[in-house]
Amino acid sequence: MRKHLIKFPRIMLIILLAGITFGGLSSCQSKKKLAKEQAAAAYNTKVQQAKKDLMAMLNCTTNWTLD
Repeated sequence: MRKHLIKFPRIMLIILLAGITFGGLSSCQSKKKLAKEQAAAAYNTKVQQAKKDLMAMLNCTTNWTLD
């Protein structure tokens, strides 16, 4: 009976550590995913601005010079 009481806290400790480890890893992945989405949005904004600028140059609606 005494041996079962000693093993129970060890098992609970292992389960607790596994839960903390898994929880920590999953939160890092979500932060990486969020950062990746933000970088993609920033890139998309730059691409859209570049398209707008190029179309303005092609349509001669900008006062930019070649100098």
